[in-house]
Amino acid sequence: ATERLAFEGQFRVDTYSETTTDWSARAAALLALDKEQRHVLRLAAAKAFRAPLLVLRGLGTERGPLPAPPFPPGLFAVTLNYPQGLDHEEVYSAEAGYTGRFSDQVDVRVNAYFNRYTNLIGVVPTSATPFAATLDNIDGATGYGVESELNYSYDGGRMYAWYAYNALDLDRPDQDVRAFYPPDHSVGLGVRHELCEGLTGNADFRYTNSSRISSLTTSAGATSQLDLALTMKVLESRGEVQVGVHDLFDSTSSAVLNLGGTNPHETPGRTLFVRFQYRF
Repeated sequence: ATERLAFEGQFRVDTYSETTTDWSARAAALLALDKEQRHVLRLAAAKAFRAPLLVLRGLGTERGPLPAPPFPPGLFAVTLNYPQGLDHEEVYSAEAGYTGRFSDQVDVRVNAYFNRYTNLIGVVPTSATPFAATLDNIDGATGYGVESELNYSYDGGRMYAWYAYNALDLDRPDQDVRAFYPPDHSVGLGVRHELCEGLTGNADFRYTNSSRISSLTTSAGATSQLDLALTMKVLESRGEVQVGVHDLFDSTSSAVLNLGGTNPHETPGRTLFVRFQYRF
């Protein structure tokens, strides 16, 4: 629009024979507060949807214990129950952000958002027992949060720190949305430093507090993770060889009962890797 004001927009319509026609859109405005465009404000709004997967549209479960005797204790009978049509899950979003470059070395980013979810699909009991349930569009939720990042650049490297707060409030306290909630607090630190010509080291640390989840699954506890990597340029700087370790201090991740399953298992944590890249 002007040297300091720009608009962006998108609009899309999707037609899917298995569900219905729906639309999504996005609009944003970016305003530079100064002539040099070192400080920029961003305002945005969006609407999006998610069509229910086939496994959700065509499958529900009813589980009941088999009588013991004659069957061994702990066995369950499972019958399938098909939902009577599921609507799209939708989200309406508003965002505000600020990017500021205070010097050639220091820049800051702060972004805040507000999301309104509707028609969230969840588990609905179909009898008085906990073994009979189906899926339906239960209700909505409200999500909001803020994310910030501070970067410091210097000759031969960059250091940064970030913090994020995310919240999700369901419309009903007994609402099961088949999902892990976002962690309330996350924080990270990192550094990228050129050790010598053609050799760069990276260190990234992240801490995330525990995630709340629905009543049908166990909780995911707080986690911390440290990643290290060395990158060397080869073949006249057209190629890179990277050697590193992912999640240095954790040999395994705790077993968490997943959503839609009853067999939690540990997953690998500490992982060594070698990566080669060549640019043609």
